[in-house]
Amino acid sequence: MVVTADHETGGFTLGAKQDEETRYGDYRNIGPSFATGTHSATLIPVFAFGPGAEAFKGMYQNTGIFHKMKILATGE
Repeated sequence: MVVTADHETGGFTLGAKQDEETRYGDYRNIGPSFATGTHSATLIPVFAFGPGAEAFKGMYQNTGIFHKMKILATGE
């Protein structure tokens, strides 16, 4: 079984809370926010369980998942 995602969205972070009157960030007050409303460059975890799970260790391009699964399924 392989569990992953195709991308991360939002870049959840801690940052300055925005002052509603001035619209500027106040770094004396920190709160959660999203760094972006689109895809971020954050690495995505891949979880694998069962026979062949060891093939999914380490870091690799997400397109490598297809090739790893194909090798495990067909032996090619």
